[in-house]
Amino acid sequence: MEILEVLECQSYGDRNVLPPVINPAPRSERMASRLSLKSLFPSGDIMIGRQNILPRLRRLSLRGVPMNWIALLEQLSATAVFPSLHYLELSLFCAGGQAPTSREFSAILTAFPNLRKLALKIFRLSDYKIGRVQEPVTLLQLDEISLEYGSGYNDTEHTKDVLQHINAPTLARLSIMPRTHDALHSGPDPQPLITYALEWCSKSMAELRFHTA
Repeated sequence: MEILEVLECQSYGDRNVLPPVINPAPRSERMASRLSLKSLFPSGDIMIGRQNILPRLRRLSLRGVPMNWIALLEQLSATAVFPSLHYLELSLFCAGGQAPTSREFSAILTAFPNLRKLALKIFRLSDYKIGRVQEPVTLLQLDEISLEYGSGYNDTEHTKDVLQHINAPTLARLSIMPRTHDALHSGPDPQPLITYALEWCSKSMAELRFHTA
């Protein structure tokens, strides 16, 4: 297998996917029923921690699925799980209860040092903090990043926060676009994000493409 896409499958009736303001249980308990590598690959032929899983996998897309980020990171740190992975997409992780933390996102990036393309669409971190000083993860082979932000008031700030976690010294292109807005929702002011993205791209001389809705 070279391409794996896992689409949203959560049930709104499952209280384990609800944010802590609604479900006050500890985060580890809320994560327990969510997806991990073992639930995605339950076959006895796949021995996590002893050998590579899907050594030919080049593209992995996770779109809004309720992931057990805690278990996922434990499994990723145990071995080179996807040694050939060059493309990673994380999309529709916009609710605080769904999204990974800053530490978890950094660990995910660290687990895939050979990434060439990264797509983050309507993606935020669950512990977003304004003014956070973040030590970025260096991805030496990353060539292209695609970011898409939603229409929420702070969505451009969330996108900026995510970008601060990444250092890509050989990046060629950064593409940013808003999710299409309707007539009643103009979306957040993109200018602060554009200003930061221009400064961020200057470090690698990457091209910035900002698409309007």
